[in-house]
Amino acid sequence: MFLTYVFLLEMVIMIMLQSSASAKALLDSMEVIKEKKGKWFFLPIVLYSPEESLILGLGGVKLFKFKNEDSLTRQSHIQGSVLYTLAHQFVTEPNYIIFTNREMYIIKGIIGFSKFPYYYWGVGNNTLNGNKELISYDIIKFDNSIYRKIRKKLYAGVGFRYYNMFKVASENSGILETTKIAGYKGSVAAGINFLLLYDNRDNVLNPTRGSYLSVINTVHAHAFGGNFNFNKLIMDVRKYISPFPRRKQTIAFQTLFQFNAGNSPFNELGLLGGSMMMRGYYLGRFRDNILTALQIEYRMNIIGRFGMTTFISTGKVANDFDEFHMHGIKIAYGAGLRINVSKKDKVNLRLDYGLGNGAGLIYFALAESF
Repeated sequence: MFLTYVFLLEMVIMIMLQSSASAKALLDSMEVIKEKKGKWFFLPIVLYSPEESLILGLGGVKLFKFKNEDSLTRQSHIQGSVLYTLAHQFVTEPNYIIFTNREMYIIKGIIGFSKFPYYYWGVGNNTLNGNKELISYDIIKFDNSIYRKIRKKLYAGVGFRYYNMFKVASENSGILETTKIAGYKGSVAAGINFLLLYDNRDNVLNPTRGSYLSVINTVHAHAFGGNFNFNKLIMDVRKYISPFPRRKQTIAFQTLFQFNAGNSPFNELGLLGGSMMMRGYYLGRFRDNILTALQIEYRMNIIGRFGMTTFISTGKVANDFDEFHMHGIKIAYGAGLRINVSKKDKVNLRLDYGLGNGAGLIYFALAESF
């Protein structure tokens, strides 16, 4: 699904066409509004795609701290968007991260609902472009966890995950219907999360230094309210360095690994692509039991509140470990523009253009991709 970010892109272009003084005044006014509204950032959204027609919505993020928190406690945040289309489609997926005093506990999660079409090419690392079909389903998402500090910046936690996919519709004689893969008529994935987290990043939304390690192992079973038994392991490792701090430059690294064992519904498999990893590939262009991906991004300030990035990523999916070799590895790369809307909280608007699989995709969002 390709979306043209009409309003947001026009806003960025208008800012760029202004003199530097005018741009600074505009962004400074946004900062004042943000402070008066209790650190809420809002963006109107007007989108268009051939499948969804006109899409209207509102996105935002709220940064906050609780009373009596020390200066070393990072800011908590709530972010999300509400989208509605003229094709009567609806998406809302708010998420949050809460840091208690001295970060003794971290509470994070997502509660959402979506009713949206997606493109599907089948399962595997070598699916053909000709397999492409438009499918749709409704999904209710609930994934919330709590972490307890066990050592400095090291946490262990537990949580509950519930994903209910229903009203699945696909093309007649399409690949989803003919292969009858697990979940093709819908699925309920419910399980217990077992978590390990190390996080000493200096900022959650726009890190410039530090490390991040997340290990999430979810045991899905009928006993927890689902209708599929499978295990899902996700490891996310990130590193941020600033080789020349005075020049406001950051090099960011990320490695992502997912391994599914058991009878996994097709929407629970490792998905290659999207706005966070392998930008330039449609999310789920390739999917399978195992996903591994690596990306490197170079971020630098150009002048004032404006910056830019370049990025490159590589990844692959496989059915089992015997299929993991250099053959068939995918590559994506691109560049992006950054506009800082809060110097104090280091929040950026990002406009990225990624190339992969012979096509280019545009991404516009609040905060960095990782």
